Amino acid sequence: MTCTTGSQSCLSKEITSVVKNILRTIIKSLLRAFWLFPVRSNRLCFCSWLGTKYNCNPKYISEYLLDDPDCRYEIGWLLTKNRLEYQIRSRVRVFRPLSLQGLYFLLTSKVIIDNQMVRSFLPLRKTQFVINTWHGGGAYKRCKIKSGAPLNTALSHINLFLSSSELFSRGLLGEDFHFQQEILNCGMPRNDILFLRPTSVVENVKLHLGIPLEKKMVLFAPTWRESRKASFYQIDVPLLLAALELKFGGRFVFAYRFHEGVDKLKGFDPGPEMIRTNSYEDMQEVLLATDVLITDYSSSLWDFSLLGRPCFIYATDLKEYAQERQFYMPIEAWPFPLSQNYRELVENVATFDQPAYLQAIKRHHDQLHSFETGHACAMVAKRIHEIVFKAGEKI
Repeated sequence: MTCTTGSQSCLSKEITSVVKNILRTIIKSLLRAFWLFPVRSNRLCFCSWLGTKYNCNPKYISEYLLDDPDCRYEIGWLLTKNRLEYQIRSRVRVFRPLSLQGLYFLLTSKVIIDNQMVRSFLPLRKTQFVINTWHGGGAYKRCKIKSGAPLNTALSHINLFLSSSELFSRGLLGEDFHFQQEILNCGMPRNDILFLRPTSVVENVKLHLGIPLEKKMVLFAPTWRESRKASFYQIDVPLLLAALELKFGGRFVFAYRFHEGVDKLKGFDPGPEMIRTNSYEDMQEVLLATDVLITDYSSSLWDFSLLGRPCFIYATDLKEYAQERQFYMPIEAWPFPLSQNYRELVENVATFDQPAYLQAIKRHHDQLHSFETGHACAMVAKRIHEIVFKAGEKI
């Protein structure tokens, strides 16, 4: 029997999928050995970006709990790097994500807090409670996660999702994930800092990046693209800096932060005048130190809008990207000035109207029905306490 190249490729994918499912089932069965150990009601396990980062919503929830002098939780983090590379308090236990110690801690924790999907091969118990914080607020580009058994299994593990807005709940959680469990309308815990705005954080960020305190910072933070074309990330830095200084006054420096998937992009030459910020772990702190943001379809749009500072969309591949990902609402309805080339970006900077922009931001938050108040960590901590005490054990 002969088959076409297309059918051969399809058959290969099917075989690969079957093999993965078999391996997943075997691993899951083996890991059930950890069920010999009881779930500890005061044990909390945190993970961000599959253990590669100490940041985002899980970090801010963890830090909030640790700030309570009466905190009696046993807090652990799954991290691929040594704890010395992070400013982690000594009372926090750190494990490699797939080590025996890490698996033991995870599979005996009462509450698991993660900003992605818990791995589908992990045999979680019904007595465990998974909080998915997600890793983006607002509702802009649609989620692109492959549907199928692994996703369904991962979603079935989740007991609670955090939501930043009503449109987020309807769009990502309802339309994309068909999530039927509990949703906590609290905003993103990582955004609490954007309400508090500690000046010490701004100083730390600029010191780390080597930026003089008196200078302003424009941050170029484009999102992930599967095509990885360097042309999508090119920007005329001298032209932009001149426009910004003419419009807003002061002296600007240009900083950029690329998604990890394209951080080392072939064909992209940052140039000596561009400051890379990826070495600074916490994106929210970088945003707090940012005076002007330039991005495209990133959820950093939502976070930065809470500061009310100028934000511009620079999307040279809008038509292609919209077909690839689609949006929850038309990009033209977003409150941020839209540019598809250098000329439009410079014009939008020159004609920027701050009062009109702030009004547009307010309408945007009202339209999405924002849940951001700056008290997300407190609301999540309260829910964790309820979960733990419902377990019937005192801490």
